[in-house]
Amino acid sequence: MKRLVFKMTLLTDVVIHADSATEGERKTLDFIPGSIFLGLVANKYDQAANPYDIFHSNKVRFGDAHPALNGNRAFKAPLSWFIKKGESIESERWVHHYLNYDVLSNLIDKGIQLKQIRYGWITPDDDSKSGKFLSLNKNFAIKSAYDRIRRTSAEGKLYGYKSLGRGTEWIFYVDIDESINEDFIKSNLVGHKHIGKSRSAQYGKVEIQMIDTPQKDLSSTKLFNDKYLVVYAESRLAFFDEYGQPTLQPTAHHFNLDENWSLDWSKSQVMNSVYAPYNFKNRAFLNDRVCFEKGSVFVFEKIGNGDYNSRLLRKGVGEYLNEGFGQVIINPTFLEADETAKSNYTVTMEKSISQNALPLLSIIQSDPKFENQFSKWLSKKEQEYDNEKYIYKRVSEFKKGENKEFFARITPSQWGQVRAVAVGSKDFNEMMVWLFDDIKPSSPDGIRRSQDKANSGILMHGKTEKYWRKGRDKLKHELQQVEKEKKIGLEYAIVLAAQMQKVAQKKENK
Repeated sequence: MKRLVFKMTLLTDVVIHADSATEGERKTLDFIPGSIFLGLVANKYDQAANPYDIFHSNKVRFGDAHPALNGNRAFKAPLSWFIKKGESIESERWVHHYLNYDVLSNLIDKGIQLKQIRYGWITPDDDSKSGKFLSLNKNFAIKSAYDRIRRTSAEGKLYGYKSLGRGTEWIFYVDIDESINEDFIKSNLVGHKHIGKSRSAQYGKVEIQMIDTPQKDLSSTKLFNDKYLVVYAESRLAFFDEYGQPTLQPTAHHFNLDENWSLDWSKSQVMNSVYAPYNFKNRAFLNDRVCFEKGSVFVFEKIGNGDYNSRLLRKGVGEYLNEGFGQVIINPTFLEADETAKSNYTVTMEKSISQNALPLLSIIQSDPKFENQFSKWLSKKEQEYDNEKYIYKRVSEFKKGENKEFFARITPSQWGQVRAVAVGSKDFNEMMVWLFDDIKPSSPDGIRRSQDKANSGILMHGKTEKYWRKGRDKLKHELQQVEKEKKIGLEYAIVLAAQMQKVAQKKENK
């Protein structure tokens, strides 16, 4: 089969859930499943010349996307790695299937307690004997559901989103049979795409491009103790029993090995999971995927003169190969150790891959339509920031000096009333009418009666009108000046009234 290599860059955060549950805590995957890339190509299902071969057979296999560093695709830290409790992965590591009674007794005598590595990624160096340890940063945000009838946030519906940070780079493979037209695959993968959950919100924008960077082969022919075959799960593995049911008790047959090999569970280290994928086109859940997780290690013991076919193993094992399952590494160099079970593979820490890895400018320039929308949004935000800065600076100046005397007798509730009028007004002119409008006498005799006063602005009548007389004109002039300079008189009035209310409250408390 021919292998196509693709690099994917996350232009925004991406949400990839490990299951399809809608309640409770949602686990987020630290890789991007191959089924997502299968779905991208399946959008053009009707245009495929041979859809069965591409989507329903194993002639096309969409691999999982793993994080990458300097063009090198990472692999999941193997479950057979153990470290001293309290130490980092850079310290001494022990390989599980090398541990024997003597080694374990020696560790116990020294008071060393081992802890399994269950997280992180390793990018191999050029010498294949060392690598860099990566840990992915995940962002978290809380969103509320939207009530379309009331046009507000829905009551009691909050959702937490964990996402993979933008700017990170990922590499995935697509293995195709020689009979498949690779141009159809490439044309539907390369470019700007949307993947994962909440694509209609701010998540899921990625850029995929094809690369020709050769990836390192980490397999070897060296058996452990000359009789053990070590199989590392580079991807998730799923198996069926003889009745066609999912099983977590695979045999040598499931790994394309003959009866001369026997799975030794005591030397193996595995982790399993169950999830039900959702088919968007059918609007239904598919059969449960009962599988072993990435990083699982299976150790097979040779019985007699058994041999194995490395080509069959590396071609893929188990089921759902078209979704990225079944990829393994045979006798990997990173699972070799010395006679004391200490790993021969050197690991150094690399800084976490974060959303800052990709400059925001490159995201904007990647899409002209996005650039135009973002530029407008950015300009608006800059204007809002400038206005806010101007407002608070002017409010600070207004509270000082002689204004203290002009508004000395205004109570917090009166300032609160001014703020309420400003908040409830549709524009600046309406606010000025509600505050300062002075109704002229409506009767023929020219006498201004109580009804005329009641229809005037709230600062022009009432018991507190006498307290406003001293500073009313000054306040009116201040608001008009801000509206003339910046066209934000309404926003300024809201902030000014709120701040003056605090000043009045402090004075009352004294």
